[in-house]
Amino acid sequence: MKTNDLTWIDDYVKMMFPVNYKEINLEGAIALKHENIPLSLYKYRSVSKYSLENLEESSLWINSADQMNDPYDSSLTINHQSYTDYMIKRFIITYLKDVEFQTDVSKYEEIESKSFNEIYNYLSHDNNGKELAELIPILQKRAQKFARDSKLTESMMERYQKAIFISCFSERNDSMLMWSHYTNNHKGFCLEYNFKRHEIDPFLSEILYPVLYSEEMLDTTKHLIQLYQNRENHNVYSFIHSTIVKSIEWSYEKEWRLATIFTDRNHGFNMPFFQPEAIYLGAKISNDDKQKLLDIATLKNIDVYQMKLKDDEFKLIPQPEFIVSEERDK
Repeated sequence: MKTNDLTWIDDYVKMMFPVNYKEINLEGAIALKHENIPLSLYKYRSVSKYSLENLEESSLWINSADQMNDPYDSSLTINHQSYTDYMIKRFIITYLKDVEFQTDVSKYEEIESKSFNEIYNYLSHDNNGKELAELIPILQKRAQKFARDSKLTESMMERYQKAIFISCFSERNDSMLMWSHYTNNHKGFCLEYNFKRHEIDPFLSEILYPVLYSEEMLDTTKHLIQLYQNRENHNVYSFIHSTIVKSIEWSYEKEWRLATIFTDRNHGFNMPFFQPEAIYLGAKISNDDKQKLLDIATLKNIDVYQMKLKDDEFKLIPQPEFIVSEERDK
């Protein structure tokens, strides 16, 4: 059931982004998300040749995450201590399997189930393992230095940001800040979309995600370890998880975004889209740009509203400018 708060997102994340792919409840996650998609989502645009073409052609510009205005867009972090401990654990287990436990499989299976610290303590108290235990601190330092020097986190972020393609929407059409930032200081326009329309391509709602706002970056250490342990069980949607976690400083945008992965593209592109429900004109739009948008709206039968500044509040309100029907089909 749709709620007035965002607690549903916690359930959505648990169903959609577990470390093990086999634990995904994809059907449940999609159903929960669809229930909570707002009836209207808005896209802010400046007036340009390209934005007008998108509107005329019912297309949408989608760009790679590294081109977004947030340098942390689609960012992630790795716990280097946990990661290096895991890699050393794998080295130890491989060594023990090949050298110590060749004839005792049960002993190997027992040690494999232990944590890194348990294995270290086990080796430290076992005469046959003392020599290896003495090497562990040296291996740890080398592994941690390698992780730092190779800039593992930065290189992963760079790869993700270049491969993830995004188009952003908001639950709001009256954000003073967003009109200022994304429409050339209120001189542009805002488009209203209904992702619950039955005739739209289902794929578009499937790749639409709510943005989660957090004070911390997404830690993908467990996902990375799972990738090494068993690639077949790695949750491929974990790549998407990183692109829907943003700094809490952006929470005023109340963002939803289309997000998908293309490893064979080097720049943004236009994708086929569906027609907006309405166009909202910026409070400072020029008469020339206003007429261009009204002409397109007339040809495509799209409602138009003019945003106005209230006289007694810091608030934007839409006023009807060109209405196709008094009862819009929602």
